[in-house]
Amino acid sequence: MKKIGIIIIVFLSISNIPVSAKINGQYRTTDDELADFSDFEGEPLLLEAFSTTCSHCIDMHTEMETIHNTSTIGILSISINNEDNLQTLSDYNETYPMPWAHGLKADDTLDSYDVRYTPTMILFDSNGNFANCWVGKVDASVILTGIDALNADPAAYVAANSGDGKCDNPQSSFQIMLYGFIALGIIYVLFKFTNNKFVNK
Repeated sequence: MKKIGIIIIVFLSISNIPVSAKINGQYRTTDDELADFSDFEGEPLLLEAFSTTCSHCIDMHTEMETIHNTSTIGILSISINNEDNLQTLSDYNETYPMPWAHGLKADDTLDSYDVRYTPTMILFDSNGNFANCWVGKVDASVILTGIDALNADPAAYVAANSGDGKCDNPQSSFQIMLYGFIALGIIYVLFKFTNNKFVNK
């Protein structure tokens, strides 16, 4: 039974490795220059990960416009599609104007938040700390409610909604379930092995 206990402790330790939730890194601007995400510190930031070929991102564009016109929060849209370039981004902006900051992915910063789907909207507090995340098309009212709550009590909102500092998407949920089943399988096999060993004695 000691072996089983040790395995459970190790598994739980690996599953709960602390993640740096503060946003660091850079993105490429429409002027083809590198800019730091930290430039937005001092005000809350809503970061949208999108793609110019994503139909759901087009659906989300109207919601982003509403947020832009209603809130004073900083907004940044970053294409995470590796096939997007400054020209495709410019063409997209002509059809779906983004009067807020936007650009292209320049490093793996967003990967650290488990961003795998577009659109994904990440809310950061004024210190650049991960506060909340929404995956897929979301009504502007939902995000605006989150922004208001963050502005009212930043510490409480981050504590209640930041979780493990990663976006809650179907892929990450599946991985958690998979790891859980694997751990249970290992525990079951070891239990049977240990039990049979005592019985044979």
